[in-house]
Amino acid sequence: MRGRRIIIDFYTAGNRNVGVGEYSYKLAEALYARASDLKGSGITLCYIVPRELVGHFGDDVEYLVGNKFTRTLYRYFPYRCDLFHAVHQFCLVKFMRSSKKSLLTLHDINFIYEKTGRKIEKYRRKIARRISEADRVVVISRFVENDVRRLYPDLDKPLSVIYNGVSDLTAEAAAAASLYPETGEGFLFHISSLQPKKNPELLIDMMCYLPDEKLLLAGNWNTPYGDYLKDKIARKRITNVIPLANVDNTVKSLLFARCKAFLFPSLCEGFGLPPLEAMRFGKPVFLSRLTSLPEVGGEYACYWDELEPKAMASVVKKGLEEWRVSGSPDEVRRWSSRFSWEKCASGYIELYLDMLGN
Repeated sequence: MRGRRIIIDFYTAGNRNVGVGEYSYKLAEALYARASDLKGSGITLCYIVPRELVGHFGDDVEYLVGNKFTRTLYRYFPYRCDLFHAVHQFCLVKFMRSSKKSLLTLHDINFIYEKTGRKIEKYRRKIARRISEADRVVVISRFVENDVRRLYPDLDKPLSVIYNGVSDLTAEAAAAASLYPETGEGFLFHISSLQPKKNPELLIDMMCYLPDEKLLLAGNWNTPYGDYLKDKIARKRITNVIPLANVDNTVKSLLFARCKAFLFPSLCEGFGLPPLEAMRFGKPVFLSRLTSLPEVGGEYACYWDELEPKAMASVVKKGLEEWRVSGSPDEVRRWSSRFSWEKCASGYIELYLDMLGN
């Protein structure tokens, strides 16, 4: 039988400071761990990646160099392709005309929570076009599945749920402990893209009611919204919020290891990697009850029922005291270990083989 080729658009793996970039990188890594087995079955994986990642994952996969220009054209190139996988809904390579089968992963349809008026219909149609180009669709949580089925009640494509994995950064944190002694311990921690939907502004206001605590707020501050947050901190003379620029995985792991708790009052999430990364360290996490977060936090997270600074501060105070008395780091770690990149990759490989007719 002729060998078969699966092309996967992992271009966003080049930016691990955003959620979809970390997802792309870790899934590419986890699939590569199975690449030699797939080759033995006559299946070759081919990754579309930025130039700096060509060869990065190893020699058992092929590579196509991507940039903004070539990726918009790849769909028209006559590459031999038995299955094309767009790993998120905004991939510039939407599909490949030469591919026999196409798979789309939908991470969220958060536009129904973020947009208003005509913009909702604009995005609804955009995602509908993406869905129409795929033979199968994967979503990353039951919450997203429910959103998709509600928004597209006439969906006629098979829909599968494959949870994201979560990296275990504990070994990396232990190895880095001597490199960054200045971080200290016992602080509250938040890391995200610092977009308005992540709600970091609310955490800044909340810290006015927690004068004895310190919050390390990490993310991309080089945006107009980042400037607004810095101005708020300065204007209100808030001294217990420490801004941190984009941090690499080593520093992030150390911050998870040394923090007292992780705070994530996000307004909309398709999955929610950072809370589960914190839970791998056995840390208490405080989450909003919105969108997918209760699904990933389960009964092992603390939740804000009211997203109001003073009320949030009360929940944090109470939650930290209860954790001090009866918290169970091992139970939190066990819960988070349900989500692994190995399981995620296995789910995709099973789906690939089914689509290829194995």
